[in-house]
Amino acid sequence: MERITGKTFCYVSIFLIVLLLFSITTFAATSSATKKVGDSSATGSVIYATGGYAELRADVNGGTGTGYAELWESKSWWPDEELYDINVNASNKPAANIDYYLTRNNGYYVKATGDTSINHTAKLID
Repeated sequence: MERITGKTFCYVSIFLIVLLLFSITTFAATSSATKKVGDSSATGSVIYATGGYAELRADVNGGTGTGYAELWESKSWWPDEELYDINVNASNKPAANIDYYLTRNNGYYVKATGDTSINHTAKLID
């Protein structure tokens, strides 16, 4: 039986660390955008889906008026496409969410839009 050398152990350790970091970033992807009072919109970063359902949610943080959490699909050679939106209202609907099916390896992001008088967050949790 051969002994494991220090060099081999080092390579295996590095491989396992990289694999662990990749797994964490792949399975814990979130796109988030917070629109402040006075702004017309905010855009989150693109995440790549693992396939399956993800939660699209909107939460009012303050202000007055109506805001929207928009789900967008990022496309390389075509204009991005809005897939779905949900709305929130500062006076009677401070939070909303829905599950939406995301195709594996496609890029998605959220936009927070709405009245300039509302502060709200749009979030996509894959």
